[in-house]
Amino acid sequence: MEVKHLRFVTITLAGLVCLIGCGGGGKQQPQIQQGRITGVVSDASSGAAAGVTVSVDGMSYSVRTNANGEFAIEGVPPGVHTVTAIGSGGTQGCAVVVEVEEGNETNAGELVLREAGQISGLVTSAATSEALPDATVTIVEAVVTTEDEMPHPVRIARTNEYGSYTVSGLPVGDYVVTVDKEGYRSASFYTSVLAATTTPGDVCLQPAASGPTGALKGTVYVQEDDGRISPLPGAMVILTDLGEEEPKPLPPVSDGPSAGRSEPVGDEYWAYSGFDGSYSIEGVPPGRYQATAVRPGMGFEQREVAIEAGSTTQADFTLVLVLPVYREITGTVTNALTGEPIAGAEVFAAADFPPVLLSGEARPGRPRGSIIIPDPDKCSMYAVTNDKGAYRLLVPDSVTIIHVYALGFEPAEEVVDERSVIDFKLKPEGGGDYQLPPLGRHPSRLSR
Repeated sequence: MEVKHLRFVTITLAGLVCLIGCGGGGKQQPQIQQGRITGVVSDASSGAAAGVTVSVDGMSYSVRTNANGEFAIEGVPPGVHTVTAIGSGGTQGCAVVVEVEEGNETNAGELVLREAGQISGLVTSAATSEALPDATVTIVEAVVTTEDEMPHPVRIARTNEYGSYTVSGLPVGDYVVTVDKEGYRSASFYTSVLAATTTPGDVCLQPAASGPTGALKGTVYVQEDDGRISPLPGAMVILTDLGEEEPKPLPPVSDGPSAGRSEPVGDEYWAYSGFDGSYSIEGVPPGRYQATAVRPGMGFEQREVAIEAGSTTQADFTLVLVLPVYREITGTVTNALTGEPIAGAEVFAAADFPPVLLSGEARPGRPRGSIIIPDPDKCSMYAVTNDKGAYRLLVPDSVTIIHVYALGFEPAEEVVDERSVIDFKLKPEGGGDYQLPPLGRHPSRLSR
């Protein structure tokens, strides 16, 4: 399978952590010529950003920008690095990935600061509740890469002697956090980072299985409409016993930046794919399992795998992007007593977006298990009736209910089923005009 993703796609997270000292020593070893990284940091509102700390993540290479926002980091070893820029107080930040060539200068270009926060947590043992020092924490933005470009920045930290860690200067957005510790099963979770806020990232690691174990590794890809294949970060791969019920629901990527929460996922054997689409599930007892790869907005893929003691089973997955299905709903709103049409009534369609369930109902154009957030520019979730009391909506198939409000009438709602025509007969309100709730409180507006 051909994957378009730059020449260094095979570099692993471990390679990002340890880029120095690979290979043997000795007098015959040629001396590595270090490189340098240059660039400029700017603020979207004020231009050049002076006094910003620019670092090579995971290494002790750090400088401050000059009055023009420029920086130069000397003596950087060759390889792929994440460069971070963090403003005073950590409330602004950004990160880019650069490739440093031996003895050459790499221009990182312009780094534009964004609103940022941090993730901080405590890593403990599920068996003893003791803090776990020297655990590796990797943080990658939960986004889909569908074009040939540098991998998304990976932030790496290690827990201190008290088992705690903090990664600051993370731009507002959704992230996948993975924690690894020798002798324990890896753990991953989705979370959201808010501006000038600390997001909790506590993790409780399960001890690795005793006795002989094996591993499942591979890469998750996404296939676009034109057939192009690209690595897919943030996909969940989960192992369950054959014959068992399907896995628990996958937590949504986010309810939006306001979510600000961390959601670990159960105690099954599972992992999230990293920035290059790769995943690794280790410490699995030998046996036959059902492996499933799933990500919101995509049809999932499922297969049977055999795990053998002391060996690694390879399993790649290709998920397909799913487009939402729209349908038209029309109807009329009339006075229940007189039968006369009601003009100016407001009609709202509300969509329900539950966590991804593998057992979700399959419909034409939407494979089982996919949940699609509609594009508000391509649908009509709100309408006002004309002088004949008629309305028209163009809604995604995730719509579950329609609400109607009109002055002087009791509000009404109808559950959406297979009907394409839904009429409403409103009862006059005996106690006076009905007051519409604030516009932002309508369910349909919250879902747009």
